[in-house]
Amino acid sequence: MPVLRRPLLLLILCTGFAHAEENLPELDVQIQDISSNKTLPSELRNSYNWWQSKIKLNAAYLMGARGAGVNVAVVDTGIDLNHVEFRGRLLAGYNAFAPTRTAMDDHGHGTHVAGIIGAAADGSMVVGGAPDVKLIPIKVLNVAGSGSEASFTAGMNFAAKSSAKVLNLSLGAPGPFGASGIQQVVNAGKLVVVAAGNSGLANPEWPARYAKEAWAKGQMIVVGAVDSNNQIASFSNRAGDTRYFYVVAPGVNIASTYTANRYAYMSGTSMAAPVVTGLAADIYSRWMYLSANQVASIIFKTADKLGTSAAGTPDVVYGWGLVNAERALQPVGAPKVAVYNAGYYALAPLALSTNKLVQSKAFGGVALTATDDFGRAYSYDMGSLTSQRNSGGLNEMFSQMDRQLGMLEQRTPNTRLQYSLTEREGNTVVGSYNLIHKLDDRTTIATGNQGMIEHFMGIGAELGELPLTTRFSNPYFNLNEQALSYMGLGYQFNANQQIRFALLNSTDLAADPNQPLRNQLQQNGWAAEFSQKLGAGEIKLGVGQLIEQGSLLGASGTQTGALDFDRSNTLYTTVTGLLPLSAKSQLMAQFNLGNTRSAGQGLVGDSQTTTAGWSLGWYQQALLHEHDALGFAVSQPLRVLSGQMNLQLPIVDMETGAISHQRYAVDLQSPATETDLEFGYSRKMDKYTRVRFNAVYRHNADNQDGDRTEVGLRLNHRF
Repeated sequence: MPVLRRPLLLLILCTGFAHAEENLPELDVQIQDISSNKTLPSELRNSYNWWQSKIKLNAAYLMGARGAGVNVAVVDTGIDLNHVEFRGRLLAGYNAFAPTRTAMDDHGHGTHVAGIIGAAADGSMVVGGAPDVKLIPIKVLNVAGSGSEASFTAGMNFAAKSSAKVLNLSLGAPGPFGASGIQQVVNAGKLVVVAAGNSGLANPEWPARYAKEAWAKGQMIVVGAVDSNNQIASFSNRAGDTRYFYVVAPGVNIASTYTANRYAYMSGTSMAAPVVTGLAADIYSRWMYLSANQVASIIFKTADKLGTSAAGTPDVVYGWGLVNAERALQPVGAPKVAVYNAGYYALAPLALSTNKLVQSKAFGGVALTATDDFGRAYSYDMGSLTSQRNSGGLNEMFSQMDRQLGMLEQRTPNTRLQYSLTEREGNTVVGSYNLIHKLDDRTTIATGNQGMIEHFMGIGAELGELPLTTRFSNPYFNLNEQALSYMGLGYQFNANQQIRFALLNSTDLAADPNQPLRNQLQQNGWAAEFSQKLGAGEIKLGVGQLIEQGSLLGASGTQTGALDFDRSNTLYTTVTGLLPLSAKSQLMAQFNLGNTRSAGQGLVGDSQTTTAGWSLGWYQQALLHEHDALGFAVSQPLRVLSGQMNLQLPIVDMETGAISHQRYAVDLQSPATETDLEFGYSRKMDKYTRVRFNAVYRHNADNQDGDRTEVGLRLNHRF
C-alpha cells in the first residue's frame, strides 16, 4: 500500500495488498440457484462469498437480520454511486475535498469496503453482511487514497450530525491522528469500527489506538485480519494494548464491489473492519434501541476465542477472537422476563409443569418476550416452556395396584389400622398409613398420610378391596404430586346419618429449611361429608376447600420464577351413591364439580375455572372364588368445563427498549373429554399371595385427542 510521509497529518488506506482486476471475468459466471432454502442469499452458493460462513452469517440471514432500517457511514474514498449493488440504498453523503460535489469514489477502496458491508442480496456475484442497510458515503480520502486531518475532521463532523448508527473507518495513520473527530462521533452516540492497520505491528495504528482511551466510552471496535484458516494475517497489526476492544475477521482475498460497476479482490484490515460493521448493523436492525457500547460489548462477548490467553481474557494477538454472527444474535446470559409487579425473573427451560387439567397446549402460540443481559428482546413460544405430566400409564397403574395389594390391616373392636409400603421412582420406599379409632358409639377420630383420606371419606370407607384403578374418591385430593395427609373427626347422628370432617395438608416437612414455606408447593384445606342411608343404598354429599400454594389445579411454576403461581382456591362438591345389588355386589356412582380461582405473581394474573368429572362402577365379590373380586367402571375424569388464565405479558418497544405489559387471556377449557372403560380382577391365592389384573381403555386420554390402552398384571407375595 502507498505510504506518504507527513507526520501526524497523513491518513492512508488500511489495505495491505490488493489486486483490482478489471471486470474479473470469472465473477461473471452465472450461478444456478439449487438451494432449497430461499431465505439465504443465492450469492452464498459461489466461492466468492466464502467469508460469510467463517463468521456464521447464515444465522443472520435466516433470522432476517440484514441491516434493514440501519444507516452506516463509510468514511473512506467515497462510494461508486452508480453501482448496481447499492441501488436505492445510498443516502446523501459528504465530500470533504469539494463539499458541493457528491462523494463519488474515484479510487475504488471505499466502494470495496461498502460492498462488504452492504452489497445487495440480488442474485449477483457478491453479498454484504448487511444487504438491506443504507449507506452514507463520506469522502475523506482522495484519488491517491490519502487525506489530511482537516479532511478527516470535516468528514467526522458530518458523520456526527448524520443518521448513521455505525461508522466504518478502514483507514489509519502511523501516529496520533484525528482524536477530535473521533470524539465528536463518540459523543454523538455512534459506534465506530476501525481497521487495526497493515504494518504487522504488535499494536494497532491510529485512530484505532484511541479505543483504549476512557473518552472512547467503549464505542470503538478495532478489527484485525485473519485468513481462511483463522490465522492472523502477516500484515495485520495485532491487538496489543487495545486487546480489550479488538476482534478479528476475514480480511484476505475478499471479493467485493469496485468502481465502474466492477468487482475486485482485496486484502487488508480494511476488508476485515466492514465485516464487523455489517454484523453491527445486523444487531442494530433487530434491536434499534441498543447503545453503541452495548453493541460493541455484544460483539466482544460472543467472539470465538483465538490465541493462547486464559478463558475470559483477550489475547494480545487476536483480542477477543473471531466475530461470530450466530452467537452475537443469540441471548447473552440467561434470558429474563420483566414482570408487571416486581422486577425481573429468570426464564428457565420447562418453566411451567402442567397436567391434564391445565394443559401445555393451552399456551402454544402465546408469545412471551424475555430479554438478555443487554436488554435485547427475544420471543419464546410459551408452549415450548411447558412440560406436561401425563396421568395414567403403567407406572401409575402399578403404583395403585401395589398399594392396594400390599395393604395390611389390623383391627380391634374400636380401632382399624391400615398400612402399606410402596416403591416409587428412584427406589424410594414410601409408607402409607390410615388409623381410625372410635372414641364411643358416635364419635370417631382418624388420621392418615399419603392420600389415605379416601379410606375415611367416600366410597372407599364403605368397601373392601376395590379391584379398580378408577378412583371413587374425591379427585381434588389428588391434584398435586404432594400426597395429602389428614386429621379427621366423624359423628354418627343415628343409624342412617353421619357426618365426617377432615383437615388437609401436604406441607413437605423434609423440604429445604432455608426456603420460605410460602415458596414450597403445598396444599391445605378442609373437607366435610354428610352421608344418608336410603334403604339398602347410601348417598354421600361432600363439600370442601382446597388451597394450593404455588400451583393451580396441580400445575406449577418454577417457584419464584416468571411463571409462578401464587395461590389458588378451589371450592368443590361431590355426590356419591352406593347401591347394593346383593350382599356381594354393589353399584357405585360419583359426580364432582369444582370452581377454582387464583391469584398470581410474576406473569401469571388471576384465573377462574370450572371443573367436573364423574364415575360409574360395578363391584362383585366372590364371583368365581371365595376370595376374588371383579370390577367394571366407566368414567370421565376431571376436566375443565370452562375457564381462563390471565397473563400480564411484557411488550418491548423495539425503538426505545421501554417495557410495558399487555393482558392476555389463555383459554383453559379442556380440548377433549376423556372417557375411560376399565375392567379389573383380583384374587387372594392364599394367606400371603394376591394377584391383580387391570385393563383400561382411555378415549381422549388426558383430555386430548388420542386413545390409549393400559393393561397390567401384578402378583404380590409376602414372606
